[in-house]
Amino acid sequence: MLGSIFIQFTDILVRLPSIFSLAAILISIFVLFEMKKQRRESCKPRLFIKNKNFYLQRNPNGTPCFLKEESDEIKDLYRYDNKLELHNVGLATAHTIHIKWEYNHKRLLDEFAKLVEESGMLKRTNESHFEYLFHSEERQGYGFIIRSPTDERSELAFIRSGDTINIRIPETVKNYVTFMPYLELLSRKMPYKVDLQSNEFSVKFEFLDISGTRHIQKLKISIEISEYGKEFHGKNYGIGTFSFSTA
Repeated sequence: MLGSIFIQFTDILVRLPSIFSLAAILISIFVLFEMKKQRRESCKPRLFIKNKNFYLQRNPNGTPCFLKEESDEIKDLYRYDNKLELHNVGLATAHTIHIKWEYNHKRLLDEFAKLVEESGMLKRTNESHFEYLFHSEERQGYGFIIRSPTDERSELAFIRSGDTINIRIPETVKNYVTFMPYLELLSRKMPYKVDLQSNEFSVKFEFLDISGTRHIQKLKISIEISEYGKEFHGKNYGIGTFSFSTA
């Protein structure tokens, strides 16, 4: 009996080095796999949009449609400053970049439709088209569109590691940020101040790295706006921020 146990114990001791060797090999393979994965992750492109502060101003015709970076008054009727800074903070170039803005189109249309009656200064001409009226008695005004997300897409050829390029703020986002606050002021009979916050929008990037591997990144957008019933310096009626964070 004791001899049998001794033989089994001896057999286990003989096998232990092989078991430990196999375990060491498996651990080494796992470590190498993780190192390769981490290296691949660290070397891929990473896109990010810089947060942006902005001011809201009515144009020389009185239309609340100017989104600008400086507080000083803009007097040029056709000046536009609707850009965001896109950075590639990764260690590789991103190629064939598709930019897709995401939001609930119907919910935005419903918000503006509600303000048609409440503000008295907005007219809906078709499903996605509205007109800001210069006076409540007028039949025509400044037209703007709340487009479907599929109509607010754009493409870039590439952006190198460490580079920054400007991309256009989509027309729908710009129209929402400029007109919505002022119409809210009108609907509330121009109070001293109204604070608005929206997490309605997000942006998705689809792109390739140098090896042809496809990547997808998504950023959430937080919009905070304070608008005032009385214009302040630069004839501004509001001030706000675009904040971007990974989804």
